[in-house]
Amino acid sequence: MNTFLTGINHQKSIVATTISRSSVSLAFGGLMLTYFGVGGLGLGILAGELAATVFLIYFFNQTVRLHPDIKFNWRVLGPALLSVTSVQVYFGIEVIATNTKTIMYPLALIFVLIGTLSGWSHLDLEIRTRMIRLLGKGFRMKGIE
Repeated sequence: MNTFLTGINHQKSIVATTISRSSVSLAFGGLMLTYFGVGGLGLGILAGELAATVFLIYFFNQTVRLHPDIKFNWRVLGPALLSVTSVQVYFGIEVIATNTKTIMYPLALIFVLIGTLSGWSHLDLEIRTRMIRLLGKGFRMKGIE
């Protein structure tokens, strides 16, 4: 969503997300610093990113509604949201309670893998083929073909 809005030079979204991300991160991080130490700064950054995401979703939705020729399926975001949410929940729990590490790390890893596999399976065959080809080129040593 951010790439799309930046690509069409949607200045309102760029300014709103930048201001919300920075101000919420600094304000909430400063407040949480007294309670959680350095981990509170991490919570502030998380809160800033969540605020920026809310603005992104709002502006993206407004832009898509203005252009009826754009068809966007919100379900395609599910796998990515599952992966990102599981990592964010893991980090948040690690900041607050450190005794859950043994169960939370494997759970977060499982949800990231599920999101990755689900996202991969929903990709178009042509895109998967291109990605595999690019991955092969990346691992191929120069001069050996």
